[in-house]
Amino acid sequence: MSQIKKRTFSLPQGLSDFIDSKVESGNYANSSEVVRAGLRALQDADYDPLKKKLSPKFEENKQSQHSAHPINELYDEIRSRNKSAMDGR
Repeated sequence: MSQIKKRTFSLPQGLSDFIDSKVESGNYANSSEVVRAGLRALQDADYDPLKKKLSPKFEENKQSQHSAHPINELYDEIRSRNKSAMDGR
């Protein structure tokens, strides 16, 4: 097992309450588990090479002039084209 090093932190009341609520939910045995899970999530976000590679493209696409269309609009357009094709038979 890896060596455990104890740390002491001061947290705002809201974060402290959040940790307590996670422990009370039964998903975590104690506050240390909650903090470790949060740090692992932060570590994953920081070191995920695919995310780092794709993030600039994602931001570029968000800023592009192309806009996304709601799926319902796309389905309506497909239905309309299919109806027109069927009516033209």
